[in-house]
Amino acid sequence: MLGRKMKVAIGVVLVGATALLAGCASAADVTDENLDTQAENFEIQRRIVFVNTITDTYMLEVQGLCNIRPLSGRVQVTCQIGEDEFIRHAIYSGDNTAVVVEQIDPNTVSEWHYDIRFRPETILPDFSIETDANQP
Repeated sequence: MLGRKMKVAIGVVLVGATALLAGCASAADVTDENLDTQAENFEIQRRIVFVNTITDTYMLEVQGLCNIRPLSGRVQVTCQIGEDEFIRHAIYSGDNTAVVVEQIDPNTVSEWHYDIRFRPETILPDFSIETDANQP
């Protein structure tokens, strides 16, 4: 496995090669490609939110050094959580699901920050609990 410094060195070489090959590409196109490459190499902190577009509520949030890959009928999210540790999630999406990917400033969290949250009200049906406070 390549160490983090080697990955950064390879990234710098790839960025330089991309810039040379881009020639007539706009600065925005080159920047966009560079950000895609950095995300694929787990160098960008991201927040990925899955939203129910009918109820306007979010169902799931994944945050960390993550790459997202849309596939047929599902979205694959892979996150790096340690030097050589990765977690992959496959989220099956439908017509009423939107995915929002936000880049987070990588200096605001730890290098191996990882977080996933489910909203219970989107998973569990409505229910009520009755208790008798006088019972032991």
